[in-house]
Amino acid sequence: MRNHWMISNRAFENGLPGRDRGELSLTALRTPRGLIRLHIIVASCLLAVGFCAHGAPVLYWYNIGPQPINTLDTNNNIIAQDSGRVAALAVDPSNSNHWLIGAAQGGIWETPDAGSDWYPRTDNQASMAMGAIAFSPANPLLVYAGTGEANFRGDDYAGAGLLVSQDGGTHWQMLNTNFAKTSFSRIRVNPMNSSNLVATTVRGGAGVGEESSGDANVPGAPPRGVFVSTNGGTDFIRVLTGEATALEANPTNFSQQHAGLGEIYGDPTNGVYRTTNGWHTFQSIAGPWIATNITYTYTNIPIATNIINGTNVITYTNIITGTNITTSYPGGRIAMAGSASDPNTLYVGIADIRSYYISALYGIWSTTNAWDANPTWTELPFPHVVADDVSTPRFWYFFDLLVDPGDPTVVYLAEFDVWRYASGGWTSLADWGTTHVHPDNHVMVWVPGPGMTHQMLLGNDGGVYLSNPGVTGLWANKNAHLAITQFFKGAVDATGKNVLALGGAQDNFTSVYSGSTPWSVVGGGDGGDCAISTADPVNDWAVSADTATDNYVSYNEVQIRRTRNGGMDSSRAADDILDALPFSEQFYVHFEKAPYNDDLLIAGTTTLWRCTNFFSGTIPSWSSNGPTMFATNGARIPISAMAFAPSNPNGLIYAYGTGDGQLRITSNGGGLWTDPDPAKTLPGRYVSGLAFSPNDANTLYVTYSGFDESIPGHPGHLFRTTNAFAGTPTWTNISPPVDLPNNCLAIDPSFPGSIYVGADIGVWNSTDGGGSWIHYGPSSGMPNVAVYDLRMNSGGQITAFTHGRGKIRLRFLRHTSDSRYGRITRATRHTFA
Repeated sequence: MRNHWMISNRAFENGLPGRDRGELSLTALRTPRGLIRLHIIVASCLLAVGFCAHGAPVLYWYNIGPQPINTLDTNNNIIAQDSGRVAALAVDPSNSNHWLIGAAQGGIWETPDAGSDWYPRTDNQASMAMGAIAFSPANPLLVYAGTGEANFRGDDYAGAGLLVSQDGGTHWQMLNTNFAKTSFSRIRVNPMNSSNLVATTVRGGAGVGEESSGDANVPGAPPRGVFVSTNGGTDFIRVLTGEATALEANPTNFSQQHAGLGEIYGDPTNGVYRTTNGWHTFQSIAGPWIATNITYTYTNIPIATNIINGTNVITYTNIITGTNITTSYPGGRIAMAGSASDPNTLYVGIADIRSYYISALYGIWSTTNAWDANPTWTELPFPHVVADDVSTPRFWYFFDLLVDPGDPTVVYLAEFDVWRYASGGWTSLADWGTTHVHPDNHVMVWVPGPGMTHQMLLGNDGGVYLSNPGVTGLWANKNAHLAITQFFKGAVDATGKNVLALGGAQDNFTSVYSGSTPWSVVGGGDGGDCAISTADPVNDWAVSADTATDNYVSYNEVQIRRTRNGGMDSSRAADDILDALPFSEQFYVHFEKAPYNDDLLIAGTTTLWRCTNFFSGTIPSWSSNGPTMFATNGARIPISAMAFAPSNPNGLIYAYGTGDGQLRITSNGGGLWTDPDPAKTLPGRYVSGLAFSPNDANTLYVTYSGFDESIPGHPGHLFRTTNAFAGTPTWTNISPPVDLPNNCLAIDPSFPGSIYVGADIGVWNSTDGGGSWIHYGPSSGMPNVAVYDLRMNSGGQITAFTHGRGKIRLRFLRHTSDSRYGRITRATRHTFA
């Protein structure tokens, strides 16, 4: 995701490939101000408890799911189980029960038994965003994995480089960091030479931000394209430049390959390219997807002269004297699939250029003479894909092709659903309504079975699914033991009396935790902000999902809902909010509940809205409560974060921030708003979090996403003011000592100097108001995952909602030694009160 400084910060391994412990390295943490001396509680002792003194308490983060998310019918029977987005799959060519998956932000997981059990393998690596995994066919113990997800979504993270495993995927090392800040889309390994591999990369993003965005790119990212290595991935040569979304190699001649450059918004470099000599040379393939425009030049030639009424009248004819032929590639993302049984067969799929949130299928073509000078192409008919003109079709995001292993005339398409083309027509094989396979499908691979049978392994927004032999439409989910949910927001029972939490996740609903790692669905869509009442935490909840419509001229429905019976049913609770931006501009409408008044909520479109009867009212009523916010270009800008002052029990003091870094604060419930940064000293980046000191409303903290280099001269990610209501408040940069997006923050209600920050890599904690920082990473149980929300109960127990590894909670472990093993034999949960 970032270059050397990023690799060091993310891996906490001195930037040295090969270390596999994930401890925090002081020498690796550098900022523009130079080496920072940190006061750090060494995380390794938190894990290696056998070295701790007898009876000494240690801190440790532990995962509490979801594992998986259960969808129940009206009789509480489980009808579906989901986990999180899977972007890469690989099946061991020597053992069809041994699989590796790459989760969008959950790292590599390994199963030795066809998905019955799963084990995380890269929690301590520099990046947990995954895009491609490939076994070496000649040596299956050798596996390459490209970090960074290549699906162009707002929360697609760029990676840190190329990983390698020498033991079939159990242990991993960073091999090549030159790909940092980009995302891998494909890796192909020469079946005859494991040191010869080809990789394709695209752009990727970082940090919490506007989820509807598709143009994220980490500052300073290197060029993307097609890369060739002949020395096992140590060095690569870039042979094509562009957003490379597809790569196929002739299974019998690795020198023959096709690649697709497919920038989703269109680009002059987009197109299909072919090499027959390992990319020493290549050519663009002018298939029927190329639009040809011919213009003609005409010259008037006199052919006769007639005398009419004494006047010479010349008759002319138009003769074509020249032509001008122009060609253009009208499409966006490209998908490809080659045939294992017939190397001359190739399928090419082209998506339309993304417009708003939509990208339709431009077409799919096949050829049976892929290596001829001028291949002959046949266009396939269009499948009847889902199209709601809001979120589908979305071929810029989900688009994969796979050829039947035994029949080159049969091809499979993964998009919102899964389809098979055979004998001139398409058949639907997987959808949510009939087969309970999660939609938004990204990747397909074959799992060989006895004889000539095969099963399809499918990765999508819900996790991993395995078809029956022959792929006739029967599927088994393999998500029961995966913990890869991408939470956006969460809520805990603030009273601390109940084992209860809510989490809103990317395309995996809002679900509830009640003490066991399987969670249950309580709300649909892409789950967003949520809240639990303090008066009746078991029953009264607020949940939300992505905006329902993409209407640019009228009303867009805000998906905030209320349940009064613990999720058994819910009702719309924000119909008064009338100015929501379209789905493609503001994916979520964020909200926050007041800490001492369950009825008081604020929510942000481009205006702040206020509700004072959320749970008590027959229908919650909202009123506009602040000014409409505008960006410098005059466009409306969404509100991205907000917070109440806990020291004000009346709920009159609160603040909010926007996606372009603006702040506003009120001390009288919205009657008057002021700008706490009138001098514009803070970074003009996405405001990701706000928090007031628990006992002083004049002290306000704000976190920013993004990187320092994106706003030169305004470094920092966490700032504090102690005079928020002054005419010109004074702000102090108290950021953790790494240039990484800060995504959220929380302050201990009992110890105001204890600040927690959720970053793109784990959690940072300061116990002295930002003077010094402790990092919680893999050695303390926290994977190197992005943390999107932090929530505390009244006792100070902190919970992290991660964007790739579910929900993780911090606790004290009470250590009692075991003379045989030197390990923990008893653990107790303890809060920080």
